Amino acid sequence: MNTDDLFRKMQEDELADAAKLTPREYAKLKGMSPQLVYYHIRAGHLKTETCLCGRTVLDVAEANGYFNPKNVQEET
Repeated sequence: MNTDDLFRKMQEDELADAAKLTPREYAKLKGMSPQLVYYHIRAGHLKTETCLCGRTVLDVAEANGYFNPKNVQEET
């Protein structure tokens, strides 16, 4: 493992411990496209909040519950 891999892993660990993430950060953490997350926000499946810094964030626990494999259908 080189230094770049170590830093990337550390960032992923920090994001995984967060209670709220931006839709883009959440998608990156879960290995999915941000467009899929934004689609579910627009469809009303996921709720967003505005944090004190002004960014739109998701509740990670709620999003994890929604993206359970039983709930998500593959779109082809």
